[in-house]
Amino acid sequence: MFTAIQFRTRALQFVGRVPYVLGAQWTSATKAPGLPRAVDCSELVEGLFRENGTPFPVGDPTAAGLYDHMKPVTGAYRPGDCVFLKNNPARANGIGHVGILVWGSKGLDADGYIAGEPEIVEARGRAYGCQKHTLAFWRARGTYAGVRRWPGFKLADQKPRTILRKGDTGNDVKAMQIRLIKAGFSCGPDGPDGDFGTNTEKAVKACQTKAGFTGQDIDGEFGPKTNTALTNMATAHGRPGTPVASVAAPPRAVVRLGAANCYSPRWGGPPSNTTKRAEQLAAMSTDIYLLTESDQTMLHTLNEHLGGALEWARLGMVTVAWRAAILTRAGNNRVHDGHDGIHGALLVPLRHIATGIGVDVMACHARPGHVATDMQIRADQKAAWALAGGWPMIGGGDWNTPWRATSDGRHRQITWTPARGSMAKGGNHTIDAIGVTGNATLSTPTWHTSVSDHLWLSVPITTAR
Repeated sequence: MFTAIQFRTRALQFVGRVPYVLGAQWTSATKAPGLPRAVDCSELVEGLFRENGTPFPVGDPTAAGLYDHMKPVTGAYRPGDCVFLKNNPARANGIGHVGILVWGSKGLDADGYIAGEPEIVEARGRAYGCQKHTLAFWRARGTYAGVRRWPGFKLADQKPRTILRKGDTGNDVKAMQIRLIKAGFSCGPDGPDGDFGTNTEKAVKACQTKAGFTGQDIDGEFGPKTNTALTNMATAHGRPGTPVASVAAPPRAVVRLGAANCYSPRWGGPPSNTTKRAEQLAAMSTDIYLLTESDQTMLHTLNEHLGGALEWARLGMVTVAWRAAILTRAGNNRVHDGHDGIHGALLVPLRHIATGIGVDVMACHARPGHVATDMQIRADQKAAWALAGGWPMIGGGDWNTPWRATSDGRHRQITWTPARGSMAKGGNHTIDAIGVTGNATLSTPTWHTSVSDHLWLSVPITTAR
């Protein structure tokens, strides 16, 4: 990982040295001092990110693709932010060019933000090669489309920020959001997602107003004064994050859950690192994934596509994955092991960060009809639901039978989504469904076609204390 000055130095090595060739790859033959033979605009940015060790999404490698993956910067800029031009009508978003911010005319401030006029390195075009320009130069080009940030980018000497403001992203923003939410100030439906957007700005202003700030002090920026005010609110009640006039945490949590058989190449599916599979899983827009026929390479490919947002637990090829900004692990895994590395059930206790509500989340892959009797397949399903703890339980996966268990291990009734099979296979059907027990309720499900031989399923689920 680069320090800020190392990052700038490395980017400036390209200026006047490396030509522009559309579609050129960083992995092509290099020349001193360790530079690729040629780059295009997006490969310059992505190559610098890779050299910094920054996880970056797989998928569309063009400037238009980078634009879609990044988030707008409305506050101060920092090295690694990217600037775009909207000059390609052939792309859906119109984006055709990208450059990267590396420094400021006055260096960086104490928090690592760019001071003065931002300095940009770009692979400008075939007639220019790699050049250095200013943000003012980009704004004057007529097709300026703004500055965006990839949340996963970080430099080795990046300091904790003393002021957080709209447009900032990262773990320090997430930590602030968690404190605000615990104090009763909503950061919006996405909860502590690490993105300082409009809803978080409203939460900070509400906190400032509650603390007695007036006039220009109610600015929506989380600096030392607001931090002290939030801490004092907590101290008055003797526990962190609770204001004097405590606002109760929301009594219900809504998460979107998806179940997908990933169709391993072992049984004829596409390669594990196939981008298309990751794109289709990401398009389900779920907070929790219940995955079967899933290997480690598939998970890493999906996580790269989601910008490193996921954490997960595995039992062989059965996986429970969740967005770490929304949920956190809250206990030890419980398993029903199929003893073949493929089938079985895995339960992970998770807690919804914004509300504190706990839920037991289970993924199951029952044995198929060509290796097990119908009685054995039903036994697999019963064993999976027997893993239930005291929290509401969500279970989904590939059940390999139309039969449905009616209760979990706590004798609570299971409510099921409809089940659908996508093709005949080994005397039975690839039948997938999701069930819930306790204080969990299902909304209308959505079925998804994919590279898999299964239909995939996603559904919003509401849980209560």
